[in-house]
Amino acid sequence: MKTGTSPPDPLPLGAASLYMKEFENIIASGKEPVMTKEYKPQVANEFERYLNPQTLKRHVFRSEKVRKIIEHYAQVNNSSVKQIEKQVKEIIDEIGLERNLAIIRWCGMAITAIAKRILSGIYVNSANIRRVREQLGRNPVCYLPSHRSYMDFVLMSYICFYYDIEIPGIAAGMDFHGMFGMGTMLRKTGAFFMRRSFSNDELIGISFVNICMH
Repeated sequence: MKTGTSPPDPLPLGAASLYMKEFENIIASGKEPVMTKEYKPQVANEFERYLNPQTLKRHVFRSEKVRKIIEHYAQVNNSSVKQIEKQVKEIIDEIGLERNLAIIRWCGMAITAIAKRILSGIYVNSANIRRVREQLGRNPVCYLPSHRSYMDFVLMSYICFYYDIEIPGIAAGMDFHGMFGMGTMLRKTGAFFMRRSFSNDELIGISFVNICMH
């Protein structure tokens, strides 16, 4: 009789071999990602037009919900609309992601070089990636790394680049934002920053939700 603390039975040898056939080592010799390749990623959900990070910020700022909250705050605080607009722009700039392909390429080269020195491989279920790709273009996609380490979301972007999938926006804690150099690097590789709580500031909450929605 098994107890709750007993380890699960290992997969039979044949089943384990069959399961691992779906995986490939993306840093094996000859399979390493070419970080200098032309990058034309498949987008998760195609809108009428692609919103790059700067366009996204403008789109959020001009959205109906954000405009309404700006007017509401100006009225209840007896402030000018321009003052509240300035606050909202600062909030959106603080939260919003950026993408710098040169930095993404440089980080990818560094990950490959370090991984090949300290790891036996980075194994990806390529069969599942193909299934994800089949759904891209019609549905939003949310990736949920296990977050066992700070490398999880970096590797997620690395894997997406490898398979020509749009690098996702990465939700990162505001504590990363304040780290010297780290905040800038993460933002330029696709991170957007969130505070632990929005309960005391409706402007931040509405701005953050609209960034996520777009």
